[in-house]
Amino acid sequence: MKKSALGVALGASLLSAVAMADVKQYIDAGYSMDQVIALAQSEGLSTEEAVEQALAVAPEKAADIAVAAIKAGANPASAEVVVTAAVTAGANPEAIAAAAIAAGADATVVTAATAAAAPAASALAGTGAASTPTASTPIPPAPVVSSGAGAGGGGGTVASDN
Repeated sequence: MKKSALGVALGASLLSAVAMADVKQYIDAGYSMDQVIALAQSEGLSTEEAVEQALAVAPEKAADIAVAAIKAGANPASAEVVVTAAVTAGANPEAIAAAAIAAGADATVVTAATAAAAPAASALAGTGAASTPTASTPIPPAPVVSSGAGAGGGGGTVASDN
């Protein structure tokens, strides 16, 4: 019994690796993200799985991946997962939100997803070895510029009304 369970688990992990290789191959071959998501779905991957794998291969294309997944019929719950994954992978939250809404996602779902994912993404931004934490530096006050009008100590009289 243990051997058959082990065989099933091994087979499932191999199938997962094969699907990952296919998503990578599609991206490497230059397919559009619409095509990558559609082909991954035709292989039996869910939209969320296809997005996760595509983001692992090409995080710089997070916005395109999210839009393709939403166009492929991601339901509101899936759209939230897709947008959250894209922002967490480093996509600009405003750009992702605009692209997702333009692709047909519900604006309230997208806004909630970007708001939830943005703090997590910014927390991850400072974890790299080459990155350094940035402190916000206060902005010095703007210098006061005098126009010279009425500055002659003349008792506060106005030179002219115009």
